[in-house]
Amino acid sequence: MTAITFPNCGFIKFKLNESQLYQVKQEIAEIQTDFSKATPWNDKLAGNLQREFKLSDITTNDLEKHILPKTQEFEENFGMIPQEVNSIFKNRHKLSLGVSWVNFQKKGEFNPLHNHDGVLSFALWIRMPYNIKAEQELIGSKYSNTPVPGHFQFVYSSAVGQSQCYDIPCDEMMEGYGILFSSKQLHCVYPFYTSDEYRISVSGNFYFEEE
Repeated sequence: MTAITFPNCGFIKFKLNESQLYQVKQEIAEIQTDFSKATPWNDKLAGNLQREFKLSDITTNDLEKHILPKTQEFEENFGMIPQEVNSIFKNRHKLSLGVSWVNFQKKGEFNPLHNHDGVLSFALWIRMPYNIKAEQELIGSKYSNTPVPGHFQFVYSSAVGQSQCYDIPCDEMMEGYGILFSSKQLHCVYPFYTSDEYRISVSGNFYFEEE
């Protein structure tokens, strides 16, 4: 007997070191000193957050330098990029990072189910001021069979068309980590409740460059 698994697309998890995070952390610190001087990005995004801002070209270019190599790993694992390119273009096109942005998520705020523009997207966790176990001990989650406060969640269809979830418990242990995924992959971020500090994350989308 031979068992065959239907293919599906996943995601790449990676970690950036402090040197690689230096530029983005510097800009985030500058934005926090005076939010009024930053470029609001809320109307471009699905997040139900008060403070979401566009990052500078300098920071975006720096992020591209560190994250672009991960797109090759994505391609090697899931084969999505060549398949999509060949269906649209005759020749291989280069990927580049469009704008990137920073999310300052407060207690009780959330990102509803959504997807992105582009080909591949990333989420990078900079500051996660809570612990998942403490979040799950709150009365609203303690007795639930789906305790997901503070989680990042992917939603996808199984081979038989059923909706499935993949939960990533994002707390203090995930600082400096990021994920790279298909831009059309549905995902959401659940609210947290045990901290009054900002949950700070950075995201962006990779696009095919025009010739």
